[in-house]
Amino acid sequence: MKKYLLSILLYILCFSSIHPQAKKKNSTNVFLKLSRTHPRLIIKRKLIDQLKSKFGQSELLTELILGNNSNSDEYINEKPPVYIFVKNKFNTNTNTMCNRILSLTVSYLLTKKKEYLKRAILEMKAIGKLSTWNSKHRHDYGRLVMSFSLCYDWLFNSLSKKNKETFRQVINKKCILEGIKYYKENSTRLKDEKYYFHATPHYALLISSLVIGSKNNKNAITLYKNALKYLKKSQKEYEINGSFYAGHLYWAIQTFQIILAAESLKSALGHTGKLISHKGFSNTPKFILYNYSNTNLHFNYADAQFNNPSKAFWILYWFSKTQKNDDYITLANDLLNIHTSNISKQISKLSPLSILFFHEAATHPKIKLPLDKIFRGKTQIAIFRSEWRNPNAIWLGMKAGKINLTYSQMDIGSFELDADGERWAIDLGKEQKHSSKINYWDRKPNGSRWKYYRTSSKSHNTLTFKNSLQNANGEGKFTNFVSTSKNAYAIIDMKSTYKGQASRVNRGFAFLNRKRVLIQDEIENAFSEVRWAFITPASVELDGNKAVLIKNDKKMYVEVLSPKNINFKKLSTAVYLDKNQMKNTGKTMVAFTIPKQKNITIKVLFTPGSKIHEKFSVTMNLPLQKWPKGKAIKKSKKK
Repeated sequence: MKKYLLSILLYILCFSSIHPQAKKKNSTNVFLKLSRTHPRLIIKRKLIDQLKSKFGQSELLTELILGNNSNSDEYINEKPPVYIFVKNKFNTNTNTMCNRILSLTVSYLLTKKKEYLKRAILEMKAIGKLSTWNSKHRHDYGRLVMSFSLCYDWLFNSLSKKNKETFRQVINKKCILEGIKYYKENSTRLKDEKYYFHATPHYALLISSLVIGSKNNKNAITLYKNALKYLKKSQKEYEINGSFYAGHLYWAIQTFQIILAAESLKSALGHTGKLISHKGFSNTPKFILYNYSNTNLHFNYADAQFNNPSKAFWILYWFSKTQKNDDYITLANDLLNIHTSNISKQISKLSPLSILFFHEAATHPKIKLPLDKIFRGKTQIAIFRSEWRNPNAIWLGMKAGKINLTYSQMDIGSFELDADGERWAIDLGKEQKHSSKINYWDRKPNGSRWKYYRTSSKSHNTLTFKNSLQNANGEGKFTNFVSTSKNAYAIIDMKSTYKGQASRVNRGFAFLNRKRVLIQDEIENAFSEVRWAFITPASVELDGNKAVLIKNDKKMYVEVLSPKNINFKKLSTAVYLDKNQMKNTGKTMVAFTIPKQKNITIKVLFTPGSKIHEKFSVTMNLPLQKWPKGKAIKKSKKK
C-alpha cells in the first residue's frame, strides 16, 4: 500500500513540475499559429479574386494593373539579368531589382501568364547568386530581403521542387542567418536610439522570418523577436501629432515599411504586433496631407527631394481603409491627379504593392480638416492654405525645430510658397551627389555636412549674417500660432539659431485675408550685415524694392515694405564643392542686404498675380509682440 501511495505521489510531483514548463514553453512559441502553407503573407485567394473582379470596373485599379503589366512586359523582353556587387555597390540599383520581381510576381498572380512567372524566377535566381546582399547598407539589404522573401511566398505554389529548395536556402543564408549576424554585430549601435531609428532592415527581416519560419525553426524565431523589437522602437520617430522630423521622403519609406510589416503579421499570425497602435502613427496621415500643397508639391524641408507625390498615394489609401476616413482617399486622388492625362506616367512609377493595398471609397468635395496646422517635435513646421483641393489656392510651409538631426539641414525660418498653380519660393532639397572627400553626414557644429551649399543656411529662404552659417546646435521655436477664418499668423524665435550673430532674431509669417503673405523679421544687435533671400524657379524682373516673378504666364509680386531704399538683386545658385554636385540650374536667388544696425525690422509682402487687383483690408504696422495671440504652444510629448 505504501509503495502504491508513493508511486502516486511521485507521479503527481513529476506531472506538476514538468507539465507547466511544457505548457509555458508552448505558450511562448511565437510561431505556434503560423500556417505551414503558402502564401502566408498579405496575398490570399480572396484578395486576388477581389482584384480580378474589380478589373475593368474600377478605372483607377484597372490603370494600376495595366500599368504594372506594361512594366512586366518590358522586363520579359530584356536580356537575362546579371547582377554583381563590385567596389561596395551593385551594378543595378536595388530599387530596380526589387520592383522587377515584385512587378512580375503581381502580374503573374493576376493573369497566370507563364511568361511573367518564368522571368520572375530568372530575376530571383540572379539576385540569389549575388555574393552579398550588402547588409552594411540597411536600405539595400532591406529591399532585397523584403522583395525576395515576399515573391518566394507568393510564387511558392507555382515553383518547382528544385526552385523551392534553392530559394529557401537563399532566404535561410542571406536573410535568417545573415540577419542574426546583423543584430549581433550592430548590438551597440542598436541600443543608441539617437543613432538608430529606421524601420529598415527590421521590417524585411521580420517578413523573411515569417516566410520560412516554423515552431521548430529556432533561428527564424530569434530573428523575428529581434526584428519586431526594433520595429517597435522605430515608431518613436512619429510625434504624438503625427509629424516625422526627416521630411516627406523618409516618412514615405518608414511608413511603407511599418505598414508592410503589420499587414504581414496580421495575415500570418492574426495580430499586428502593436506596430500600428502608436498614437503618433495613427495621426501621421494628417501630417503628410498638410505637407503637400494644392499644386501637389511637398514641403521640401530636410533631405527631401523633388519626386512624384503619388508615392504617398497608396499609403493614404491604406489609412483611409483602416481608419475609415474619406478625407484621406479624396486627397490621395488629388495627389495622383487621376483626372488628368498624366495618370499612366504617374502610375508607372508606383510600387507594384500599391495594387494589393488598393482601396476604393466615395470621394467628396468638402474636406473637414482645418486649413492651417502646426506640428511640434524635434522638427517643427506650420502650414497655411487658403482652401483645400483648389489647385490655384495659396499654400505656405514654414520650418523651425532642431538642426543637428539626421537628414536635417540649416533651414530654420525657411519657407516655401505656392499660389495660382505654381511654386514661387522653393527649397533646393537633398544633395544626392556627395563628394568622396567631404563627409555628407558630419553634423558637428563645424562639420563638413554644412560645406555643401544645399544643406547650409546660405541656400535657404532665410536670413544670413554676412558669411556665417546657422548654429548647428541651435533650434527655432514657434512661439505663436493663430488661425482664423480670414487670417493666420505664426512666429519663430530663432535666437539660438543665430547665436553669436545677433542678440534677438524673430521671424513672423502673416497670411492676410488669405490672399497675401507678409514675412516680418525683427533683429536686435546684429554683429554684421544681414542678407534676406529666397530662391525661385521663376524668371525675375527687378525694380528697386520690387520684384516680379513670372512662370507659365503667371506672376507673383514681391515688395519690400521696410526698410526703405532697398534694392533687390539676383544671385546665382550655381555654388558647388566640385563638378559632381547637383546642378541648381533654372533657379535664382532673389535677395537684398542691410548694413549692420542695432535694431532692424524687415517686412516683405508676397501678392499672387490673381490677387493683385483685389482690395486689401488688412495692414500690419505692428511689432511681432503685438500680433494676434494664439493659445500657448506646448511641446508635443512622445508616447
